[in-house]
Amino acid sequence: PKFVYTIPEHQNPTGRVPIYAWTDLTYLLHKHHVSWRYFVVKGAQPDCDDGGMVCKPRKQNAGTPGIWNPLPWFDTVKADHELRNIVPMRQLFGLARQGRLPAVSWVVPSNRVSEHPPSLVTAGQSFVTSVVNAVMRSPDWASTAIFLTWDDWGGFYDHVVPPRVDANGYGIRVPGLVISPYARR
Repeated sequence: PKFVYTIPEHQNPTGRVPIYAWTDLTYLLHKHHVSWRYFVVKGAQPDCDDGGMVCKPRKQNAGTPGIWNPLPWFDTVKADHELRNIVPMRQLFGLARQGRLPAVSWVVPSNRVSEHPPSLVTAGQSFVTSVVNAVMRSPDWASTAIFLTWDDWGGFYDHVVPPRVDANGYGIRVPGLVISPYARR
């Protein structure tokens, strides 16, 4: 498929396309012939561009670059013809059923299923459960490891204050889970 990317004015008031000319992880995967996909849930971005809590919803889909889909702006992604690896989320479910998941996958939620306020945590939990279940039912499950992370700390996730070791401490703790037939404990 051919993708045409336009950058909405509200995401880039200067009119300049961001320059991401450094080597990114997708370049290393491509260089070593490791398949990958970046699955984007259609809807609105989970965060405000300016870091605010509340803002006008910003469109998000596989063909819209933004803060949750920066890959179209990377020089290596364009030069290596890897834009085709940025796909709608619905493709993950089909590939999982067929046992054709790529070696590396990222799943990018929309605001509705991101667990970011004001969205419901339960909607995010249901979405994550649907993705994990689809992968676990896949013929690919025996060779899969799912790394589930959140980009937030405190609140629901951090139930104790991190130990104090110096002025900086250990920093914030960001939760993560490994779900895999390899993970026994």
